[in-house]
Amino acid sequence: MYLHVYRPRSSARRIQALVKDHGSVARYPVACPYCGMGARREPGYLDSTPLPTAGALSSGSLVPVTATNSTVSSSNVERTGSRLQPAHLDQPRLGAAPTVTRFPPSFSAATRESIRQVGPRGTRRHCSRGYLHPVAALEPLFAREPADWTPPLLVYPASIRGRAPSPSPPSRRRPEAAMFRWLVNAGFLALPIAATLGILLGIQSHRQATGQAPLFTPPLNNKWVEKTYCQKAFGIHPDTKGQEFTRKSRRIPSTFWGLDEGEAGFLCMNVTTFNNQTYATRTTAPSFSAVWQYNPKEKPVHAFPNIKVDGDVLPAPLEKIKHYNVDVKWSMRLDNDTEKGTSTNELKKGPVNANVAIDMFIDKDKSKASNSTAASHEVMVWLAAIGPASHTIGQDKGPVKTMVLDGTFFDLFIGPNPGIKDFTQQVLTWKARELTPTFKGDISELVNDVVKSNDPLYPSPSDYLGYFAFGTEAYDSPKPVTFSVPSLSIDIQKS
Repeated sequence: MYLHVYRPRSSARRIQALVKDHGSVARYPVACPYCGMGARREPGYLDSTPLPTAGALSSGSLVPVTATNSTVSSSNVERTGSRLQPAHLDQPRLGAAPTVTRFPPSFSAATRESIRQVGPRGTRRHCSRGYLHPVAALEPLFAREPADWTPPLLVYPASIRGRAPSPSPPSRRRPEAAMFRWLVNAGFLALPIAATLGILLGIQSHRQATGQAPLFTPPLNNKWVEKTYCQKAFGIHPDTKGQEFTRKSRRIPSTFWGLDEGEAGFLCMNVTTFNNQTYATRTTAPSFSAVWQYNPKEKPVHAFPNIKVDGDVLPAPLEKIKHYNVDVKWSMRLDNDTEKGTSTNELKKGPVNANVAIDMFIDKDKSKASNSTAASHEVMVWLAAIGPASHTIGQDKGPVKTMVLDGTFFDLFIGPNPGIKDFTQQVLTWKARELTPTFKGDISELVNDVVKSNDPLYPSPSDYLGYFAFGTEAYDSPKPVTFSVPSLSIDIQKS
């Protein structure tokens, strides 16, 4: 059993904290039993309650400690006002009062004396100040209490007489302070989390707008998902275990081609993806469709909803690319019944002006080859020219060459891009003579024909192909037009 001793001039709050932190005798044995009666010679007070219960502490049952001889009783405690001396702490008899302290029989005299001499930091000087101090090195000695030990007592300094500490908080100031600290800590934790999420969401939006792969991807399962995007410029990059593609809903700004801020019209893109990232073949792209409507104007092209090859395939030197295998099925209608295919007569009556084309950008600089406005050459393969306004660049000069590919006649037209500053970009267009709603073939013959011509206006074999996409250039229509691509595969093979 141990004597709990407190500094004579400790405040009530300090003692309350000590009671709360060190009130468990089994866990916190006292190494200096008589330190409270230190050099200041201030009378202490003994709580006669065997254990520090809430009722006893709150009732203020503190009585003076007295010791005139080796026997101390509750009667002479009240009758005299003398001090409790260290010599009396070993006495087993206190009359009606419980034992103040008692060492186990196994403790030698040297052990008892060492316990008396050890202070808060192992010095006798601090011991005289009356600290409650559990010494870690002595805890094993108090691990088990003998059966004949009596409960502990609490000794408080005389300066707190009438203000006995209570194990319960005296006021709401402590919980309020703890709550304030909790709120401050939560705020400091929330700020970096919010900032990080804001940055990641901003990066996600930028990558989507520029047609890059997203940071966050859906879980792997067997669901298919169809989403609609109507932003001005938005890149959708569904994950796939094969060739990567990005579907891009892009409306052309007025600084490049033909969209003015606030102009009437709209464009929405619908993309169907599989969460298991598995499609018909390794080079099959997810199906997509676009619905648009614009009024006619001087600069005809308003938008280019498309699907673009992504991943590590491009950029690549033209001389290293052996095959451009394209397998596509598409349709364009003035209603949503796209399974019926394209109605040419209906589109002419619209009238609808648009094209369906494969678009490529080439430059001797690898980084510029991926930029549609910085590349030196644009090579297009038109599978359809719908409406009288769908003229290729250079068409007024007539075709410079004709080739037959898989039974389809293609005419080549060339001219500078009027939408590029100083007309520094040359556009070479292979235009099909007839509308081709399905196409399956290798367009390498068309590309290589212009690459190997040794004409200074044409690209050279050492130039890089940095962009390859399939889509429709939306010019104008008085009614909503639906362009659907249920099936598309693009396989670019390099040596």
